[in-house]
Amino acid sequence: MLIRDKLLSKRLATIYDMVEHGDSIADIGTDHGYLIVALALDKKTKQVYGVDNKSAPLSQAKKTITDANLQNDIELTLVKEEHAYHHVDGWVIAGMGYETIASIIRQFYETIKKLKYVIVQANHQIEEFRRFCVANHLEIIDEQIVFDQHYYQILKVKYTPLQVSYTESELLLGPKLLENKVPQFIDYCEHKIRILEDILKKLPKDGKKAHDMQKQLELYKNQITEDRKGEYYATK
Repeated sequence: MLIRDKLLSKRLATIYDMVEHGDSIADIGTDHGYLIVALALDKKTKQVYGVDNKSAPLSQAKKTITDANLQNDIELTLVKEEHAYHHVDGWVIAGMGYETIASIIRQFYETIKKLKYVIVQANHQIEEFRRFCVANHLEIIDEQIVFDQHYYQILKVKYTPLQVSYTESELLLGPKLLENKVPQFIDYCEHKIRILEDILKKLPKDGKKAHDMQKQLELYKNQITEDRKGEYYATK
């Protein structure tokens, strides 16, 4: 059995699966270090770094690494402008708010441009992050959705010199999620429909907020309708 299956939550296991075999990876905001320990023990990566901007999380990660006897395999470091973790294949930036993630990408944009990919899991404002991708030449190359007490959307992006463009539906729902429609995607749409309908009951119907939410509601409902049509034709 892989260490992935014993150590990681569903959220972290999904991020683990999006890391490409044999790559070198830096986990930005590594927290307890569970992801990098699983990657190292399963020998999925050739080099792993755990990075944080505070000493306390690094102390927690150090304990996890020591318990796994990986002191010689994983390097922990505070955030630095120049370090080996800027020259890896990919970064993981997960478990933070949209604003924090956007700030990290802005600060280290020159590094981001050279990376093979960045795996991002923002705790909120996923649509805003997709808009941020458009504004910063970040192409979405993969998306996953997982329910782990909450719904989490995990994006894999890479820099492109070309102009990135997504429709309003793709910004809200995710271009790759719309394309692949994993089972959790429809569950998520139904979840969002319930939330939006409850909120709309309490808002003035002629307000801008209600108008914007109504548009979102219709986009989610359209996905449910299309999914049911697909099921109908599949059984014909």
